[in-house]
Amino acid sequence: MTSSVFVSSRDVNPNATWVATSLDVACYPREVETPGDRIKQALQLRGISARELARRAGMGPTQVSVLIARYEKNEDAEVTLPTLKAIAKGAEVSAAWLILGTGSPDADDDARAPSTRESELPRRGNVIGWDDALAVVRAKHKFTDDTVSSGERVAALTTRGIITPEEVLQILRLVAQQSDPARMERQLAEAYERQRQVLADADAREAEAEAREKAEKVKPKGGRKPKGGRG
Repeated sequence: MTSSVFVSSRDVNPNATWVATSLDVACYPREVETPGDRIKQALQLRGISARELARRAGMGPTQVSVLIARYEKNEDAEVTLPTLKAIAKGAEVSAAWLILGTGSPDADDDARAPSTRESELPRRGNVIGWDDALAVVRAKHKFTDDTVSSGERVAALTTRGIITPEEVLQILRLVAQQSDPARMERQLAEAYERQRQVLADADAREAEAEAREKAEKVKPKGGRKPKGGRG
């Protein structure tokens, strides 16, 4: 089943100090804020152009450039998870790193598993104020215990320092979307339908313009009498 989570740039704390975990063996710096920034970093790492990355990802020649520009214009731009995964695969970087900023860009990063059960546990001490921030969120929003547990792991593995209610809410929403396949499928279908409609509208406008142009070419010029007319 194809997933279709819409990923916003601030799914993790952009101002936190990033820490090395069992998934972050290379200890790459964590100052990149958006997936768009990480796409640009991936281009530099691989020494390729946005057009070449788009080709490797099976996309249109300008699609990667458009996505980067979208993130530059709006840090909270929404892009489907399958799109970001395709870009990660084309750039041969970790999807977790590209989407969430966790781990390292190395393509085999996600395959590195902790050696013991204890090492799998999140370093909860890295995050300050989780319970307080979570209480604020739960006062206005409903999330299952499983979603909260998974969200806490994401926060613990990706951030260090004080976490705000807004950041907790963003993490929990992302986790909830990932755990709801039916919702993902609906979002994907809706996104594709919007794209299809945009293309259909563009084709219709182009056809209309061509029809007008042809009509102008066959229309007699003003003041010119048709042949055989009486003067």
